[in-house]
Amino acid sequence: MNTLLKLLLLCSLSINGYFIWQLSRQETTVIADKQQFTATQVNSAVQPKLFEHAITLFNNQQFDKAVAAYSQLKDNSPQYAQQLKHAWQQTVETWLLEQHEHISEQFLSAFLNSHPYDAAMLKLDAKRLINQGYVQQGIVNLMALSDQLDSNPHSDLTQQIEELTTLHSNHLINTQHWQQLLEHSQQWLEYAPYHAYYLYIHALAYYHLGDYVASQISLEQLPNNHAFKTQSDQLKQKIQHALAGVEKVKLTPRGAHYLVSSVINNEIEATLMIDTGASFTVIDQALLNTLSEPARYIDTLHVNTANGLVEAQRYRVQSFRIGQQKVDDFDILVINNHTGFGLLGMNFLEKFKFNINQQLDELELTKTIY
Repeated sequence: MNTLLKLLLLCSLSINGYFIWQLSRQETTVIADKQQFTATQVNSAVQPKLFEHAITLFNNQQFDKAVAAYSQLKDNSPQYAQQLKHAWQQTVETWLLEQHEHISEQFLSAFLNSHPYDAAMLKLDAKRLINQGYVQQGIVNLMALSDQLDSNPHSDLTQQIEELTTLHSNHLINTQHWQQLLEHSQQWLEYAPYHAYYLYIHALAYYHLGDYVASQISLEQLPNNHAFKTQSDQLKQKIQHALAGVEKVKLTPRGAHYLVSSVINNEIEATLMIDTGASFTVIDQALLNTLSEPARYIDTLHVNTANGLVEAQRYRVQSFRIGQQKVDDFDILVINNHTGFGLLGMNFLEKFKFNINQQLDELELTKTIY
């Protein structure tokens, strides 16, 4: 009997406890709802007049005055200042997306004049510079910002810099703007002196500018176990050959012949077929017309070709280059109705001791000393 009474008492206590817990939970939920509602009321409350005034000034593109109002809010009502800045950032992002760089520049200039170390606006300004074509200045600004923020190697900003420098350097390499690559990589190395990629492209630029010793010195500064060992080893070989007076240029086999890449006036690339039986180098008229500095007409010749005797116009260009071997004031023929690849003739090859290495598909050029 005592046992039964104890069990009934225990059940009663448990049921009472459960109802008390539920009541307490409902009260807590009501309190939480009231707190959330109160917070909503605060967020939707009438903004200070200065906040509304800053919005009006911004919308009227009176950016200096808008930023001045923001600065006052920052001191007196930081919560509203943060909301205002966030809204402005989103607007500038939209402007940049829609390529309204002029108005973006006006606002960012006004903001950064008053707050020169604001990381978010500095990042937007770098994006604006890149959009306007000032890629190098944008990259350098991001590097300076990265130093200011002490970004770790895996941060979004560091990744953005890596992507931009790679794209920009690839463009300069493809267009063979070696002096620019040298200057730009030098600036990057001021912020990251042991960066393997920057050191490698710095050495590459020196090599293509003919400063082989400086190129070698840059390669010697590469850290151990870097990611560009294959490329740097190939460049070291090229430097050694260049210092020895031998250049090895990669060839592309085409049937029984070889194609080689050439550069006219340091700007236009032409793929030519090596023809040791041709007295002159030949290109087509369309390619000649693309030169920004027009070639100088010399005279008209009659030349023997596979199709018999044909008329050809002889022009003189400022320079002609294969690999790093350049000839100034070089004569080129334009043959009427010439189709297919142009020809690399003996008027270039005779200036060198040359050999076609068929095992390695390379043209070996050694400058002749007169």
